[in-house]
Amino acid sequence: LVDMLLKDACDLNPNLTHLLIWVQVSCLFAGVWGIGGALNTASKELFDTFYKDIWRGNNPDHPIPETIDPIDIPIPSEGLIHDYYYNYSGKGTWKYWPDVLRGMKIEETINLQQTLVPTVDTAKYFHVLEMHIRHKIPILLVGPSGTGKSFYVQKMLMHELDLNKFSPAFLTFTTSISANLTQELIISKLVKRRRGVYGPEKGKLSVIFIDDMNMPAKEVYGAQPPIELLRQYFDHGHWYDLKDTS
Repeated sequence: LVDMLLKDACDLNPNLTHLLIWVQVSCLFAGVWGIGGALNTASKELFDTFYKDIWRGNNPDHPIPETIDPIDIPIPSEGLIHDYYYNYSGKGTWKYWPDVLRGMKIEETINLQQTLVPTVDTAKYFHVLEMHIRHKIPILLVGPSGTGKSFYVQKMLMHELDLNKFSPAFLTFTTSISANLTQELIISKLVKRRRGVYGPEKGKLSVIFIDDMNMPAKEVYGAQPPIELLRQYFDHGHWYDLKDTS
């Protein structure tokens, strides 16, 4: 998250006058989502108080190191810090998501089941999803079933992305899916470039959404082979050919 935020800040402002402020704010924002992103509502409120006190230097057990200057941007006091994002234009400033939502319009649609009413949560999740997609960083969206996770992602991929630049693909895991079938299904959604090399259509970036990723059955040692296959790709960037193991 820190890398993504800083890259966006530097791309927006070639003049690096406020780089130190951007670094501090990026670390602050990354902690909000990297540490507190998966917390429930009650825990987020506790985390919010603790986290703000640390950055303000008000926590005697965790004081700001003497080698670090105090942050030069006021930390939001109204609401949870989860409800803010940072606009890096110039020195930068915090933006409150409820204020941003006031200018959003609901698209007219015939199918009401496919209508997404903008909320603070949808705005936050879309912001984080879009940033990860743009920087080609995998992201895992977790939460209770029936809370709209899949709908958010599908809406993002099919209606918020430029389909001239991105090629979305969808895959749903089941209890019976195997690692080999997972590899075959993902490759089937790509174009063969040459022997052993697959990718999206020329000029596009492939974005693959895997739903119900927790579903594959565990083997005798507790591992879930389809998930281990994904881990192999994230760690090494390749898979082995299922026919000749090349």
